[in-house]
Amino acid sequence: MANLSAKAAASKQALRQASQDYLAIVEKVIENPRGQFVEKLREAEERVAEKAVRWALDYEEGVEPESSGNHHQ
Repeated sequence: MANLSAKAAASKQALRQASQDYLAIVEKVIENPRGQFVEKLREAEERVAEKAVRWALDYEEGVEPESSGNHHQ
């Protein structure tokens, strides 16, 4: 895998955390489908989407080329 910049690595971790937070809410819904969860679920979905976009942008911007010796011309 390509080497990531510090910014891209931080974005990747933020996406993972947002995904874990979302899954935690889903687990609460599974345990108590009658609870008040719609707003929390929507907010968590939005955070995951925002973090995913940030990760994609930072990845494209911050991937450092691998030193494989294979350079295409």
